[in-house]
Amino acid sequence: MEPVAGHWSHLSGYRPGKLVEADTYNLHEAMGVIKVCWLHLEERGFILRGTIIEYTHGREDAMIDTQAILPALLTQIEEATRATDFTMQSDTLTGSLLRTLVASKPEGNFLELGTGTGMGTAWLLDGMDTASRLVTVDKNERYNAIARHFLSGDARVTFHTGDGVAFIRSQQAGTFDLIFADMPPGKFELLDETLALLRPGGLYIIDDLRPLESWEPAHEPRVTTLIATLEQRSDLRICKLNWSTGLLIATRIA
Repeated sequence: MEPVAGHWSHLSGYRPGKLVEADTYNLHEAMGVIKVCWLHLEERGFILRGTIIEYTHGREDAMIDTQAILPALLTQIEEATRATDFTMQSDTLTGSLLRTLVASKPEGNFLELGTGTGMGTAWLLDGMDTASRLVTVDKNERYNAIARHFLSGDARVTFHTGDGVAFIRSQQAGTFDLIFADMPPGKFELLDETLALLRPGGLYIIDDLRPLESWEPAHEPRVTTLIATLEQRSDLRICKLNWSTGLLIATRIA
């Protein structure tokens, strides 16, 4: 049997007897229920290898958002992204959550720190009403150009290509109803300054919090410290989600 590597959400076409290898942190993405006879478990890296012994595709799918209705231009953005070396795009689970959260903020003012190629941007725009506005920031002109190509026709979004640190420092406190921080500035750098940009009741969302084998040794302590710092703040109420790559949502209460 030939090994197959990838997320469980990609395994819906495989059938019993197929040898599989997948990241366990994405086990919940499965488009059905897969029972596996484990052959090997690596202690570090969260990699499981095994053989599928049963696969069902039924009502369990209703609670898994990998089949969400996609934003209109997302497929085209994905295709353009695959032609680059960019691999940190938001997945369907993160995107569907972002879309739901911005939809709860009519006439909202939103900030995305880390445009990438615009996949997260597309999800945010898909949840916004006509009176809402989004500012998205990234310093990588090559990736940002893809997002601009597909999404700049939407008058609700403003693209800022430049340094995230300088951008955060240039903003007034209490400006945004939701901040999706998906790059170091706003997440591992200038955290206090970024949180100050939220209005009371505003949401702060970060992802990529679950450990990966590909992380550099110094990165995991940074993530641990970040989560602990957010947990200790009295002006936030937080919820940690075992969802997608590992998300945290914080609401500013003061």
